[in-house]
Amino acid sequence: MTKIYLGKIVSPHGIKGELKLLSNFDKLAKICKENFPIYINDKKYTLTSFRYHKQYLLISLNNYTNINEVLFLVNSDVYIEREDLELTTDEYLLEDLIGATVIEEDEKLGQISEIIMTKQYNLVRIINNQDNFLVPLISQYIISFDSANKILKTKNAKMLNIK
Repeated sequence: MTKIYLGKIVSPHGIKGELKLLSNFDKLAKICKENFPIYINDKKYTLTSFRYHKQYLLISLNNYTNINEVLFLVNSDVYIEREDLELTTDEYLLEDLIGATVIEEDEKLGQISEIIMTKQYNLVRIINNQDNFLVPLISQYIISFDSANKILKTKNAKMLNIK
């Protein structure tokens, strides 16, 4: 079982046991389900409610209904198990892209070394022979990702590697 970092509980929200979860996880919609299992300090909890508030996901766990029941969880990291996400064969996590080979028109552009998350879209840093450039993860540049072979196929990305 593979644990994936989901985010950090930064504070309680109100007095009814809700917690503020700060997360930049790209598949939040997959975990926002009642009774979805999450792990905090190696202990399993289940989501009993969730809602978005500003940049946070407000969550309730194990039917806790009082701030005093959840204060011990503040400043804790939250994890999920990859298998619980039930990803389809064409779905992947951003962290799966790290180390992938980038190919455009049968030409190797380099390897992905980093994911940069912005409010508009995510970027991948591609490194090749001491060069590096950024490619947005949007349909204008990305064709497909083969997670089994770690190959990202792109289009129009070569023009972003301007010297």
